[in-house]
Amino acid sequence: MKNTKCVICGSNKLGFYRLHVQDGVICHSCLKGTPIGEYGASLAEHKRSLAAFWGSRNTSKDFQALTNAGKPVDLSAYKKNAKNEDRNKYQTIKQEFIQDGSAKFENVYFDDNLKRILIDKTLFNKDYTIKNYSAIVGYHPTETGHSDQKKKHGITRTLAGGALLGPVGAIAGAVSSRSKQYDVIDRISVTIAFDDGSSHEIKILSGPIKPGLTTNLSEKELASLTAKLDGIISSEQTTRHSQTIQVASDADEIAKYKKLLDDGAITQSEYDAKKKQLLGL
Repeated sequence: MKNTKCVICGSNKLGFYRLHVQDGVICHSCLKGTPIGEYGASLAEHKRSLAAFWGSRNTSKDFQALTNAGKPVDLSAYKKNAKNEDRNKYQTIKQEFIQDGSAKFENVYFDDNLKRILIDKTLFNKDYTIKNYSAIVGYHPTETGHSDQKKKHGITRTLAGGALLGPVGAIAGAVSSRSKQYDVIDRISVTIAFDDGSSHEIKILSGPIKPGLTTNLSEKELASLTAKLDGIISSEQTTRHSQTIQVASDADEIAKYKKLLDDGAITQSEYDAKKKQLLGL
């Protein structure tokens, strides 16, 4: 915090009470006497919590607009309304995934229509996340189990340059055949890796459970999920490759028309018009 400056006045003396907003920190001096500052400086914990909630959803510009208005603020009503808006937004988004007939694995929906996934809320995680298919860089299937001798076994899928090793379905088959060596299955899961460095684990089976109908169904679900991910990654790689080829082709076309311009075969306005067309401007 030593190098942090107030986003309003630029001071590095933040003071006893400061407010974190989306684009930085507002110092005690700038907060003093403002509607938000009165909440944050209160001795009541719930009022300070309301101020922090407001800050997490707003910027310094929002703070200045609110301060300039000079009107009292009811942050309890603000939080209630914000929560209702969040709830309605979430329900709308989830309904879109369901209506699109998205494939679902545990709490993760795959929408092939809009090419995105929804990592839904759970009992222990009240937040949800939406990722585009293009953000998926790989996945890591895992099955662990043990024998009577309590020997641990596992198989994983590794990444190489953002692509998965082996043909489609190969890893699922390997995991399935490996499970026959176990007396007890402890876990079957797939961890998806994203281009922002985050990841999410889809738990298909949590044991311990002896091999049988349940584990067979779980292995079929594993095969279905890995095939889905293979298809997504393959499609996205093809799309990126096509886009690269198109960009190169457009660049060649622009260079060709630039030569015609330099040779006097076309006018500057004709060249500019063609360039805009190729660049989609």
